Amino acid sequence: MTSQKVIGAIYPLTASQVKRFFYEGKTGFVKFTNMTNFKANSKIIFYVKGEKVLFGEGTIKSVSKMSPSEAWSKYSKDIFLNQQEYESYTQWSPIEKKPRTNAEITVFFLKNLKRFKTPHQFSGITPSGRYISEEEYNKVISEMEVQK
Repeated sequence: MTSQKVIGAIYPLTASQVKRFFYEGKTGFVKFTNMTNFKANSKIIFYVKGEKVLFGEGTIKSVSKMSPSEAWSKYSKDIFLNQQEYESYTQWSPIEKKPRTNAEITVFFLKNLKRFKTPHQFSGITPSGRYISEEEYNKVISEMEVQK
């Protein structure tokens, strides 16, 4: 995908976590990630793990890196995770199955959140997510309607 323009990423979440963006007004997405091709107006697409579907998307309004404790103290009301989920996520890596050593978490604030009218079947998403190219994004979007 390096020769194609990266316009965002697909990240896996549980169904209940994804729905917090669309039904509870949450706009803060946090992730420990080495993926760095993000700036304002990049896309975050939500993949419901277990169901293997793309549920919706948001456009990045801002991106910042900070300590997990600073992120929670500043943005806990906006972050899509509840306190217990956040503490568990920031202390234990579900991928490496060991305590986290990351000093910084990435905080994405999203705008223009849209759920897809019909969730789109999709595969090939790792627990850490993956980039999506403009070409791939346009293909996925053309196959379904976006519900505002």
